[in-house]
Amino acid sequence: MKSIHYLGLIVRLFAIALFAFGVKNATFFLETLFYYSEDAVRSTTLFMALSALAPLIISVVLWFFPMTAASKIMTDKEASVEVLSSVQLLSIIIVGIGFYTLYYALVDAVFWLSFKNMASNGMASTINGFDSSPQDKANMIATAVAFLLSLILIFKSKTIATFISRTVR
Repeated sequence: MKSIHYLGLIVRLFAIALFAFGVKNATFFLETLFYYSEDAVRSTTLFMALSALAPLIISVVLWFFPMTAASKIMTDKEASVEVLSSVQLLSIIIVGIGFYTLYYALVDAVFWLSFKNMASNGMASTINGFDSSPQDKANMIATAVAFLLSLILIFKSKTIATFISRTVR
């Protein structure tokens, strides 16, 4: 198998995790429809529908086209190789870590966007202890940094793997 095939497997695993996240958000969306007042539901319906549907749609696309996504991430498409070099294997592991952190960064981002949206639309009274504290702001910044770092891990994996390989020797 080529290294791009391993990356395709990671993309497919990411699609499964993203689908599970979308299903979880869909249940939250349905709960909001049934248990909150009409005014609050009207103001948050579009946002909540997008937070439920976007992960589902993206996961379906990634599931059916993992090699396309993998070829966009990994630029070097070498011939069929049975044994991977240490840099290639390390690059695949780094991309896997990047997808892992991207998943949790996306989960946190949707949480904070939902939290801010509900607070701005008058649903803050239903959130226990709503307070835009410095800790909340720090958590939002940490989520943005985690998102950025995960993208760097995914798209610069070969550079990072080469650097790590050179420093180890």
